[in-house]
Amino acid sequence: MGISRTLGIVQADGFIGPNLTDGASDSESSGATAKKGQVFYLCNATVLPPGGKSGSDSNDGSSPLTPFATLSAAHTACVTNRGDTVYMMNGHAETFSTAAAVTLSKAGVTYIGMGSGDDKPTFTFDSLTGASLVISGNNTSFKNVIGLAGIDALTKPFDVTGDDCDIDIEWRDASATVEAATCLRLDTANDCNVWLVYKGFTAGNAVTSSVIIDDCDNANVFIEAYGVCSTAWVDCQDAASTNVNVRGLFYTSGVTDLSRNFVDTITGSTWSFQGFDASAGQSCSGSSGSAIAGDDVSAINAKIGTITNTGGTATIGAVLGDFANTTLLSKLNVPTADAVTNVDVADVVGNKTDAAIADTIEGGAATTQSIVADVKAVLQRLGADSANNTAATTLVAANRDGSVLERLEQLEATVQKTISKVMTTPSGGADALFTITGGSIRVVSIWGVVTTVLVGAANGTLQATTTDPAGTTAMSTTVAIDNDAKGTSYTFVGPTGVLTPTEPGLTIIDMGSTTLTETQYTVPIGNINFLTSAAQTGEITWCMTYKPSPAAVVVAA
Repeated sequence: MGISRTLGIVQADGFIGPNLTDGASDSESSGATAKKGQVFYLCNATVLPPGGKSGSDSNDGSSPLTPFATLSAAHTACVTNRGDTVYMMNGHAETFSTAAAVTLSKAGVTYIGMGSGDDKPTFTFDSLTGASLVISGNNTSFKNVIGLAGIDALTKPFDVTGDDCDIDIEWRDASATVEAATCLRLDTANDCNVWLVYKGFTAGNAVTSSVIIDDCDNANVFIEAYGVCSTAWVDCQDAASTNVNVRGLFYTSGVTDLSRNFVDTITGSTWSFQGFDASAGQSCSGSSGSAIAGDDVSAINAKIGTITNTGGTATIGAVLGDFANTTLLSKLNVPTADAVTNVDVADVVGNKTDAAIADTIEGGAATTQSIVADVKAVLQRLGADSANNTAATTLVAANRDGSVLERLEQLEATVQKTISKVMTTPSGGADALFTITGGSIRVVSIWGVVTTVLVGAANGTLQATTTDPAGTTAMSTTVAIDNDAKGTSYTFVGPTGVLTPTEPGLTIIDMGSTTLTETQYTVPIGNINFLTSAAQTGEITWCMTYKPSPAAVVVAA
């Protein structure tokens, strides 16, 4: 299985990071965060983690407790394209004083700075304007570090020549007199991504271009730059590059013409640019096909022109349809009611006289109203007849060949219904249960249930008192209801009209047969009552299922 290692987690002095220890082979994954390769640590800070040793190149660098002291030693420990990672720990600091002081030549290595702000690893370049760190290994990541000017007019402290590299740097000039002429150079470095924060000084004079791109394909630069530069923050020089994409935020002291954000000095490069120039106070963009210019709304305004109501020059008005010497607003004003021209928008959506969409349901509302009002009226027809709905849907007439609502009213008026009435304290006379108006009904079933015990002796009879023809007719036999208990039910068995009391509890209703069906009635306009022979206390809840004949029939309890 080879050398066995697992990916563990090591914590030391506030740092938490991965570490390879014995346990599983390199080719095995010990978790979602496991990766191929070795992990090394770099730190020469004086504050040590508990149990930790001072950074030294004689350490094995495999733990935060035994870190390397120099970037060179960490790089030497790595193996090309094994997927190694070097964690540059909080507070690590190195100074490079010669050209190519360190060359990161091994491909496929990731260097990650830990911490934030001033705690990030810091690399100072001094003594020689050509002092530099070279990144020549392809597929190298070098992230979350600070680069610091230790001498004025540095030419390329970060010198990237490898392909497919990811570079993430915060550059700091030491003062207005100690600056980098260029802090990062991409030289024949294809398919690279750069994230750069450049913190300069507005009184400086040494910065020419913070980033130089030379003979590169597919370079992406994301930059935030502050200070002053003499050429441009990003510049294509020496040999033309292809597909250069620059995005960023820029502040160049004293320069407001957008000229210092990006230039193609060599000419012939293909590029695109988009950013915000804080010194000019505007967004800007451009490309190799179109010079960088501000996204200026005044230019748009010039194309649109102005339209006044006092006879101004027609510009956009002429385009929109001979609006000369008038205002756009006047074309949108509500016109005279019932306009027939239908030239302007207002003519179409304004007041119209149209009896077909008049709000007649509400009782003669104006037939001239806006299209919005008409749409609202339609929606109200589909709403509820409640306080938040002005449509009086109770006035909709049943009509089997009418509107949707009228047909629904027709269906509602003719379907079989059930109604109930609680009869309290039988009076010893005819107590009204149901009132019928508008026409006769067919009573399919009627029954009663004692809901509060009846106290007292009495007999009861269902009867109908009708107005046309006038008269009172018994609907049932007389039944004794003396002191009937709660739950006692009164139902009909067969078509004989015999009202039968049943003891409290479950009631089996004999629906009869084809020759002996439950008692049904046809009842004209009038009342259905329950006549008692003597007053009692208690309650009987009566229920009736019926079918109305004409649509206008109403039964009320």
